[in-house]
Amino acid sequence: MQVFFYAAVCILTGGSPSVHEEAPSDTKVDYGTYDATDVGTSFTLSLDATLDKFFYLDGATLRVKSSISRSDATSGNNIVGMITCVATANGIPIPNTLFIQIIKINKTPPKFDSSSYTFSVDDNYPLNVDIPSAQVFATDEESTTNLAYNIESQSPENVFQLASSSAPKFQLMAALEYNRESNYILNVSATSDGVDNIGNTWLQTSYVLTVFNVMDTDNNPPVFLPCLSLSCPPPIYQATVENGSTEIMFVDSNTIQARDGDTQINATITYYLTSGYPSNYMDYFKVNSLTATVSMIKPFVGNNEVFTLLIQATENSVLGQSSYATLTVRALQVTCFPSSINDSTSVSETTPTTVSSEETVSQDLQTGFPTPVTCGNTGYSEAVVYGIIGGWIASLLFVVVLSWLFLVTPHLKKKGSRGNTINQQPGTQGNQTLGKNTQEDSGRLS
Repeated sequence: MQVFFYAAVCILTGGSPSVHEEAPSDTKVDYGTYDATDVGTSFTLSLDATLDKFFYLDGATLRVKSSISRSDATSGNNIVGMITCVATANGIPIPNTLFIQIIKINKTPPKFDSSSYTFSVDDNYPLNVDIPSAQVFATDEESTTNLAYNIESQSPENVFQLASSSAPKFQLMAALEYNRESNYILNVSATSDGVDNIGNTWLQTSYVLTVFNVMDTDNNPPVFLPCLSLSCPPPIYQATVENGSTEIMFVDSNTIQARDGDTQINATITYYLTSGYPSNYMDYFKVNSLTATVSMIKPFVGNNEVFTLLIQATENSVLGQSSYATLTVRALQVTCFPSSINDSTSVSETTPTTVSSEETVSQDLQTGFPTPVTCGNTGYSEAVVYGIIGGWIASLLFVVVLSWLFLVTPHLKKKGSRGNTINQQPGTQGNQTLGKNTQEDSGRLS
């Protein structure tokens, strides 16, 4: 019975001894316990040379003597050595083998397999679908768990996402558009979850620059200038043409022009005049299919009529997408007369003609169109001068005629009245005198 008691005091129970690499000196190592509590009285403990190199005994407590690294392991990740218990009563040594595991600490951050990443993605790529070949990867030999990936920042924001924190595959969370943004810059992180040399959680993080270049695809219709944005409303161009002329003058000097909405593709554009108002617009207007130049087939003669034309711009591509713009052309009424008059043509017979380049055309601020044209020259044209002279001559003739009527006519009436009195009174004194003279003449003859 006494032998058993002495042996029982050296029975080691429990414990899974381990130590963190680079653990501070005097760190306690939990290797288990002996049944006796009076070490040094009932029994003594000792370490073999292997354990004594790294540890020391403080009573029955095993403590770290000096820094330990994983390279100190003697078997796998363990330091294997003997601790011997000797009962005081009988001096019988009872050895116990210790397998003390060296726990690696998270000393270094993860390492990406590239210093930076550059990927390409089409601007019509669907949302929430892994982008092929767009994946980052990092390793960490010291991490005891899987690395956690995250997009720390991106510019512009809220466009890309990761499939999951453990799967660094990229997806789109918002639609791309090359003409709005052609590249995105992301800061991606990989974090390892480990411990320090005393067992506390210790996270290590690495970062890598990731760039996505957006590839333009044929997904946008043409855009009419001057607008450069796909969000612009359909433009309305304004122009005027003088009555009797074929020269179209654009308001604000704008001309019709469109470009491919997919600027990287930049397909050529073909223009069409698709519809218009009034219905006879085709009699007067045509458009050049290559340059979008709108010209007149023949002059228009009318009173301030407005033509509304619909211009179609179609990209020369597989999809052949189209956009439309409106052109309004106002025919201006001209009230000026020609600057020269033939000898055979009077002022009253002349017809209105176009305004010269010297004449001023004011602009209606409400409609954007010039107001109907009137003669705006500061001096008198030849026609005006001729008209004034003609008016003077006509006035002079009128005065002469009136003077003749009032001065000459009464005199003529008085003279005619005397002649009528002699002839219309037979047997009067005149006749008597005539008879008397006749008798005297007869007497002379007899």
